[in-house]
Amino acid sequence: MFSRNMITTLALSLALCPLAFAARAAEWRTRTIFQVLTDRFARSDGSTSAACNTADRAYCGGTYQGITNHLDYIQGMGFDAVWISPITEQVQGNTPDGYAYHGYWQQNINELNSNFGSGNDLKALSSALHSRGMLLMLDVVVNVRTCY
Repeated sequence: MFSRNMITTLALSLALCPLAFAARAAEWRTRTIFQVLTDRFARSDGSTSAACNTADRAYCGGTYQGITNHLDYIQGMGFDAVWISPITEQVQGNTPDGYAYHGYWQQNINELNSNFGSGNDLKALSSALHSRGMLLMLDVVVNVRTCY
């Protein structure tokens, strides 16, 4: 028999656990995935005229909100999942190899890359995708640490 304290502790533990939806491998196999380099895809304000010289290897302004604003376009092409750049905080500033706009030079795995937007922007993207029956895939960097 469970004691009242055990049940209370269990209920409190479950209430404090963040809920996450994770599709199983079988679900992913049925999906058509659109891969996005977050910084290069779309700006929040929808502008396309601001200069972005990719040879500079600098941030161009793409954001989670920019992706959210283009979900009709992505879904209209037949995609039902979106794979975005790594979300972790990146090396700051210009390095001999440019800026970390791509998301693969993580500096701090406990913080988000603020160049792509806020945590709420990322949650809004996830919610918008799920409301359409689409999935969100986050790219992660597990085998490389930056040398900067």
